[in-house]
Amino acid sequence: MSLRGLLALILLLAGAIGALYWLDHKKKPAAALPTDAPLVHAFTEDAVKGIELACEGAVVTVRRTSGGFALERPFAAEADRRRVHELVAALQDARVRKVIEEKAADLSAYGLSPPTCAVKVELDAGAPPIALNFGRSSPVGTERYAAAGDARVVFADGSLYSVVSRGSEALREKRLFPVEPDAITRIAIERPDGTLILEKKQDAWTLVAPFADAASSSSADALARAIASMEVTDAATTQAPSVVQPGRRIKITIGTKDGAAPRSADVAVLGIEGKRLAWREGGGLAGLLAEPAAAELARPVDSYREMHIASFSVPDVRSITVDRGAVHLRLTRDAEGKPWTGLDGAAPFTPDDGRVVTLLDRLRSVTASGIAGQPPASAATATVTIGAPAGELARLSYGPLPRMDGADGETLWVTTPARPGVVFTIPAASLGPIPARASDLAKAPSL
Repeated sequence: MSLRGLLALILLLAGAIGALYWLDHKKKPAAALPTDAPLVHAFTEDAVKGIELACEGAVVTVRRTSGGFALERPFAAEADRRRVHELVAALQDARVRKVIEEKAADLSAYGLSPPTCAVKVELDAGAPPIALNFGRSSPVGTERYAAAGDARVVFADGSLYSVVSRGSEALREKRLFPVEPDAITRIAIERPDGTLILEKKQDAWTLVAPFADAASSSSADALARAIASMEVTDAATTQAPSVVQPGRRIKITIGTKDGAAPRSADVAVLGIEGKRLAWREGGGLAGLLAEPAAAELARPVDSYREMHIASFSVPDVRSITVDRGAVHLRLTRDAEGKPWTGLDGAAPFTPDDGRVVTLLDRLRSVTASGIAGQPPASAATATVTIGAPAGELARLSYGPLPRMDGADGETLWVTTPARPGVVFTIPAASLGPIPARASDLAKAPSL
């Protein structure tokens, strides 16, 4: 072999060895990201210290505070914790729809350099932060190009971009009272016509002012829900008044079961174009409240009174007494499920269990149609007493009211010791026939 041929073989051998060395030490490509994998690494909402959203030139910064979250940029305000939770949940649930390129040489081709929207989430110490960039939308679908802090380009659901790009106003807290309705345990509403105060203890509402009485739980709960959902508009451009004339505003003060200091807000008595000025006392929020929400504050006091007159459980009943003038009926039983025995004065009779249960069901469901403004003008014509082993479960006394012109039927007044000073009005037909003799309750004779 010639010298030239030998040199050629040596060069070829050196090239082969170099190629093998290069192939052996070449950097392995990044593992392919599976479709439907999480878009960002796992984290909890409690670990979030701050969030920065830079979308289309607008920067929004949210920071955690002792009581929740606050907006720092582009303005200082309380952040709506519900909206922050939605943002965090959207990031936690985000999935890769499709891997587009494992290592993109040109991110600008996807609208990622610079990104259309950049998300940064600062977490507690020890947890790596989250960085997520969004590019342009897909030319054929609703997805968006996205990159999670590297050159890997994927498709992300377009709905995620909609959440992160909503802007600062969407994150501003606009509720006058940002609490859950179930957390409210006291409501005071100072109105030009007087003050309404409701208090909740052990899941039962009571009226404290303008008078003491049992409150309708459904009505009080509805008011709590209405107050907790009062949300203003135009918060960015509305200022609270510096001076408010007496009688021109409704003041709302609530207490909560966590023992926090009472919170107050005001709503103007009159509005313009279906909206009223509303603001928090102490500053922090002012805006316009829709008229239907404001109207909830003007409901009559009687609409919050409990109109259900007697509440008891039929199995607890051990005695029923009916006094109607000269008629005195008494029914007793030893225990639930035991037969009833009856006395008409001193004469015994055997009551029909079905008739007794029907009477009890009717009495426990009696609901007043109104509240009389003054004590009864006449004495009671009858009293029904429902007893338990340890005392009375209910006692109703009633009598007729003067018949009004054009009235369809007789109206009764009803009082009960459980609601001292309250005189209910009720159509006689809704009370139903109260037994006037033993035969009204006795077993029918067998044929």
